[in-house]
Amino acid sequence: MRGLLLDDPRLSAAAREALARRVLSPTAKEVSFQDAEFDSIVTTAQRMFRAPHLRITDNARHLAQWQSGAFPRGGEAWLLGEALDCLARTGEAPHDPGAASAAGCSPAMRGCWAGSGPSTLGNGCF
Repeated sequence: MRGLLLDDPRLSAAAREALARRVLSPTAKEVSFQDAEFDSIVTTAQRMFRAPHLRITDNARHLAQWQSGAFPRGGEAWLLGEALDCLARTGEAPHDPGAASAAGCSPAMRGCWAGSGPSTLGNGCF
C-alpha cells in the first residue's frame, strides 16, 4: 500500500516522508507456555470437562429416547425423560416438589427430580 501512495502526486512532502520511514513491529510482550506446561493445561481441561460433556450427551440421548416413547410410562427412566423434557422446554429444572406446576411438569416427576420421591434421578443430571 505504501508503494502505491508514494507514487501519488497529490501526497504532501510531510506525508511522503512519513510513509518512507520504516515502521518496526512491536516486540512481543507475551511469552508462550512451554510444551510441557501447555500439555498439562490441556490435560487438566480435558479432565474437568469430560464428565459434564458425557452427562450432557447421555441426557440428550435419554431425552431423544423418551420423546420417541422408548420408556414405559411412570418408570424411573420415563420420569427422568419427563424432567429433561421440562428442562429443555422451560430452561429450568423443577426443584420444589410442593410447588404448583407452573412449568407443566407432573408432581411425580418433580418429586423424583428433587430427590424426595421414590428415587433421586435429579442427582445424576447435574
